[in-house]
Amino acid sequence: MEEKMYIIDLKDLRNDVERRSYHLDDAFFSGLDGKDIKGGNVDAEVEVRKSGDAFEMTLRCEGVVTVVCDRCLDDMTEDVFTEEVIPVRFGHDNEDSGDAVIVSEEEGLLDIAWLMYELISLSLPMQHVHEDGLCNKEMMTRLAEHSANVQADGESTVDPRWNELKKILDNN
Repeated sequence: MEEKMYIIDLKDLRNDVERRSYHLDDAFFSGLDGKDIKGGNVDAEVEVRKSGDAFEMTLRCEGVVTVVCDRCLDDMTEDVFTEEVIPVRFGHDNEDSGDAVIVSEEEGLLDIAWLMYELISLSLPMQHVHEDGLCNKEMMTRLAEHSANVQADGESTVDPRWNELKKILDNN
């Protein structure tokens, strides 16, 4: 991943609006040390609007990413479509920013690589699970064998303590 291509020099913006397009592929996602997304094929549009000393950045991402299924641990794909408007302003690193991204006034450089990764990651469902029947069958068999709620014959069991607690609720 060529890191310089994801840096916007806010001090050197020639126009009031700057637009950039990126194609985020497996190399982009593996180049970042993110743990959730393994790869992908995402088109990203970035627009930075200058308004005095402040900026407004719009990030729009659309495509597909590869993540690990939480149930069977095989790779799976998730569709991505997200758009976010992020305020950006100059300041100091230790300054409380609220929702704004703070860029060092001395440098004036905004690295958007991690911002795009986070935006994509936050747009994904919390659980990554294959559609019914698409999980790795061998893994699902092993999972069923070790499940605490399944007997040897495959019947579900209920912990008897729950039955006692249910009696208390029924009496009220």
